[in-house]
Amino acid sequence: MDTKASRDNSFDIARALAFFAVIWGHLFPLHGMWFVYGFHLQVFYIAAGYFLHTDAGFGSFVVKKAKRLVVPYILVGIAISLAMMIQEYLKGKAGFDVQGYLKEQLYYYYWEGTSPIGPMWFLPALFYALVIVYLLAKKKYGVGLLPFIVVAGYLVSTKLWLPFFILHGLVASGYVGIGYCIAQCRELIEKRLSGKKEAFFAAAFFVSMVIWVIFQKTMTGMVYLYANDLPRGAIDYFGSLAAVYAIWYISKKVLARIPLVERYLSFVGKNTMRLLYIHEFDIFLNVVNRYVGELPLEGMRLNAVQLLTKIAVYSVIAWIISIVLREKRTKLPA
Repeated sequence: MDTKASRDNSFDIARALAFFAVIWGHLFPLHGMWFVYGFHLQVFYIAAGYFLHTDAGFGSFVVKKAKRLVVPYILVGIAISLAMMIQEYLKGKAGFDVQGYLKEQLYYYYWEGTSPIGPMWFLPALFYALVIVYLLAKKKYGVGLLPFIVVAGYLVSTKLWLPFFILHGLVASGYVGIGYCIAQCRELIEKRLSGKKEAFFAAAFFVSMVIWVIFQKTMTGMVYLYANDLPRGAIDYFGSLAAVYAIWYISKKVLARIPLVERYLSFVGKNTMRLLYIHEFDIFLNVVNRYVGELPLEGMRLNAVQLLTKIAVYSVIAWIISIVLREKRTKLPA
């Protein structure tokens, strides 16, 4: 069975909330706001799986995904490494080794997966996950192998580090596979539920919120997909699904019904890849934090202003880019 899921703006809205959570997680690590790590990237993985189509040939599929995910990862790494090298060179250090410094930063970025990687590690991980699910979906019951792939990726990652975030892709493939299976079973589920659909989804939302609260309250450590760190293993992996469902339900039943909010969040959701690049360069340049940091604020209040400022600035930049590229579908609310 291979049905194409129709575009649902609730997924764009959920992606927008997840992107805000990514920024949030980068701002509040010292203020106990790490709960966003329990769902933000999972939203992206599941949404990617939901809209995954397997009707294209393997070669064209890989090329298409590589252009969207791997090429930007490579180019941004080169650009930021060059910028860091130029920055250090302009400081005028005596005997500065330009070539050596550049090689060092590229090594950190591509091999070690550290500075200046920022949020870009997510791109190759998503690429691997999509390719894995694509290949398994081509085989009857092939998706059933995903739990074994996820467990293998997780266990290996507790013992060693592989470059280019290969193991992260194995762990993420489970979330992508869940999204894919939901899309494949959507029509069947809705047909079976018939007139009880709304009540079922509402009840599922209530249960998800309860699970999410318990999930967060009983955490022994931070769910940190960058390091494939799941302190409680499968409990943390599946516990985040409740949070993802809650985010989606709120997006569909609440935010999607407020016209201006829906239009803005849909814009952000459709441009999350572009916004990710903007966020990456802002992390490197530290522009927003530098200027907002001059305000007479501290602690959570300062972080809140930084978060709102980043969201506003990123949105405006993405909007300007969409105008330059004449992308009518990404206009912001009037």
